[in-house]
Amino acid sequence: MIPAEKQWGRVAAVDIDSGKVAWKHDTEQPLIGGGLATAGCLYFFGESNGNFNALDSKTGKKASVSKTRSEEDVEDLGHYLAGLY
Repeated sequence: MIPAEKQWGRVAAVDIDSGKVAWKHDTEQPLIGGGLATAGCLYFFGESNGNFNALDSKTGKKASVSKTRSEEDVEDLGHYLAGLY
């Protein structure tokens, strides 16, 4: 982290056929861990401010956002959704 620099994150999807960026979603905070894509066309990921986000994986539009207590909770939620708990 560079203290004088604005912190941010980015999630992007690439069209596998064309190799071009299909969509991108910028966040106010850095991302925590990896994301989780579901068969239901949702992409879940967390930010360092405790936001747990869901995007429509086809369009990149925000489907929901939930505030957790901390960035550690974001990682736990991802493991829970992946069936690791």
